[in-house]
Amino acid sequence: MMSEDLSAESELPWGSYRPGTAAKAILALSRYTPLGRGFARKTMAAQLKALHSGPVDVQLWGTQVRLFPHNNVSEWKILTG
Repeated sequence: MMSEDLSAESELPWGSYRPGTAAKAILALSRYTPLGRGFARKTMAAQLKALHSGPVDVQLWGTQVRLFPHNNVSEWKILTG
């Protein structure tokens, strides 16, 4: 069942899982300011998880990627770091 869900999510075009405005703001604070460290990072991570569940379509290093951060620590760190 889980693999069927992942394949269905992977078939949608990139951009189908873009973060909303509030989630984008949290990602920007986490990535580009000193607030992305320590306790503030944990607080922002909790808010981001509440705002956006499931896969996330973002651009990293000029490449369009679809991350599945909620069950993958490495992808979560890539997304927020």
